[in-house]
Amino acid sequence: MPRQPVSEEIGVDEELVAALEQVILIGCEGHEDFVGFDLRTRNKKSNECSFTLVLWDDTEIDALANTKTPACPARGFDVWLAKYIERRRDG
Repeated sequence: MPRQPVSEEIGVDEELVAALEQVILIGCEGHEDFVGFDLRTRNKKSNECSFTLVLWDDTEIDALANTKTPACPARGFDVWLAKYIERRRDG
């Protein structure tokens, strides 16, 4: 779907929608939070991408679009999973 109709539908600028195209969501964490791979962080040597929490309100989409995205230094999903398990164990 072209960016303009999407941006109009969700009420955010086209530039922000461009950032959304670079995030592949694969699941959710909690009630309204989503998780997925941020393709903007792809490490050119390992092809790893950061796995991150993404919230979908206007301010969070703006923050996502404006976040600096360094290359993923490690195995993105493994790092997230270890943190998730630790939070569940402590909670």
